[in-house]
Amino acid sequence: MPGAAVGASCALRCTLWCDGKLLSPEHPRRAVVILQELYRASERLACRVVGQHRSTQRHPGRVVDLEQSKLWRRLRKIAADPIRWACRMAYGMLRGEGWTLNQ
Repeated sequence: MPGAAVGASCALRCTLWCDGKLLSPEHPRRAVVILQELYRASERLACRVVGQHRSTQRHPGRVVDLEQSKLWRRLRKIAADPIRWACRMAYGMLRGEGWTLNQ
């Protein structure tokens, strides 16, 4: 089918323009926008070419501040320790380190 070859080449170009693989939801969002702008494709067609649901395209990405990402990273480190910390123990440990939580 000639349409499939065109779709595959468009997806390849979008992969190149979006700096990497289309794994996280943000990369396909940008690829869909690029397809819509360059080829005047509808959102439905562009999402089908990229392989992304339209609801994901319409859902805005989450903006996470730096402090929140540092806190999540620290929580993952605590959870990765061999000792199994309960939620209250991890909460107390973070409060002892100076983190402000639940504010």
